[in-house]
Amino acid sequence: MLGSDLSMTVSRNDGTIPGDGQGPIYVCTTNDALESVLRRTPPARRSDLVFFQNGWLLPWLEAHGIADVTLVAVYMAAAPDGTATDGLRTVACGRWADHVASTLARGAVSCAVVGDGVMYRALAEKMLWASIFWLLSTALGGAKVGDIAAHHRSDVEALVDELLPPLRLSLEASSANRPGALEAAVALRDHGSVVRALLEYSESISHAIPSREMALAEFAWRNGALLQMGSTPLHSGWLRRAGVDISRYM
Repeated sequence: MLGSDLSMTVSRNDGTIPGDGQGPIYVCTTNDALESVLRRTPPARRSDLVFFQNGWLLPWLEAHGIADVTLVAVYMAAAPDGTATDGLRTVACGRWADHVASTLARGAVSCAVVGDGVMYRALAEKMLWASIFWLLSTALGGAKVGDIAAHHRSDVEALVDELLPPLRLSLEASSANRPGALEAAVALRDHGSVVRALLEYSESISHAIPSREMALAEFAWRNGALLQMGSTPLHSGWLRRAGVDISRYM
């Protein structure tokens, strides 16, 4: 969706982004379409991109040399009828962050405009949630996230303890080029607060059942990215319980 009023829509398969346009470019695709989005965005317009995706986007952004974009960590659950449950933790950072907050408010989803450090912490926490809760839900037979928060806290804690350190190291490694990344990495040393954030979000959308299909479609950006960061035996064990052949991603 393009422009200040988001009146123009470009699909993932066709349409072009005008080089002389103005306003934000909301990127609401799945992650596998990001390369196409970037190719179709004129270089002069790339600073108008607004990314809403799950997963660990920072290495991809750095690889393409596009740091000056707007990032959004979305915390909400969408029902089949299109209604949204506000997860009360959505944040945005970048030149179009205020526009994002205003747009989401019209859909009854709150969004705070934050600085870089808070943004990177939120992205790491959402990455963990998007990688852990679908996994536990699937392995436990389609459990609701509220039930996981209530009855499987120890499993969430154990996975956070294993998966958070490599994410923190990734932020530390990028801190020379990303103001706020080191601040976020330091804040993420407190595993207890991260676990609480994940559980509180799950409780706010307690009836949600994460999509296994979506998680596998975005696997390279979620669990696959974590597998590439180092040995995660507990995480790998849960993936096998969820029926994932991790040898395809190693």
